[in-house]
Amino acid sequence: MATFPQGFYISLVAPIDGSLEFTTDPFDPGTNVFASISLNQIDTLFEGKFPDSTFTATSYIGWWTFYLPDGTESPQQDGSGFTQNSALLQNVARINFVLFAERAWAIAQISIFAEQA
Repeated sequence: MATFPQGFYISLVAPIDGSLEFTTDPFDPGTNVFASISLNQIDTLFEGKFPDSTFTATSYIGWWTFYLPDGTESPQQDGSGFTQNSALLQNVARINFVLFAERAWAIAQISIFAEQA
């Protein structure tokens, strides 16, 4: 078994609100993956510039697909929402990561440990 660690980051500046999604390229069939995303920076660049000074940011795994026995890709499998920040996925095809921010600049770190049989 060979293990391939990968790391990415995504960054979003959202003066009102916004989201950014990152979807991996397809993995080879038979690849098992542990994936995680974590919010590692938030900055309230817009504090005091709006009547409402609240802000928020979150990062999570949005969905994933896996390979079916005939080699095609499954429909998207939804994560559990804002609380889905890691997953152990068997025979995975793609993984989608989401970063959401409102009145903030946020950065999220994505870590993927892929193991190919």
